Amino acid sequence: MATSNGPRTVPLRGKADRVDLLEDGTFRLIDYKLGWPPNRARALQLPIYSICAEQQLASHRGRNWTLGEAAYLAFKGPRRVVPLFSSAADRNKVLAEAQQRLVDTLDHFGIGFSWGGFESLALPIDPARVRTACPWTLPGKLIRLQIGLEDPADLIADLARGLAAAAQ
Repeated sequence: MATSNGPRTVPLRGKADRVDLLEDGTFRLIDYKLGWPPNRARALQLPIYSICAEQQLASHRGRNWTLGEAAYLAFKGPRRVVPLFSSAADRNKVLAEAQQRLVDTLDHFGIGFSWGGFESLALPIDPARVRTACPWTLPGKLIRLQIGLEDPADLIADLARGLAAAAQ
């Protein structure tokens, strides 16, 4: 992926809730949400899973699989089904924008959904949507960090860069 600092590769780990391989060579990706669905325009999880799934499914069963559909299925909220893109023409734009937002921000942190490894991970969350014990009253979103075994100075510099980029 090209970034403002040159090309880079970002290793990711995660588990998709559901992947359906369809007869036409496309696949459907579903992410179940126990709470409200995320804002489609700002969500990273499903777009990044979509890109990763296309890469992982390359040559699976002798075919090149492409994303045909992707959606959040939520158990709360007025809109229970939130498609990732509204048309096939919108698909590439949505995926490219999400991928660019991800790689432009952090150098030493991966986006992580499977915790317990040794590398530093960051996960954007909206606690107001999922908090059940007591209401979340602070404004804005949260980024959950898992600090790994990387050099602390590199992590501090990476966080400073990410915060500066987020403030723009």
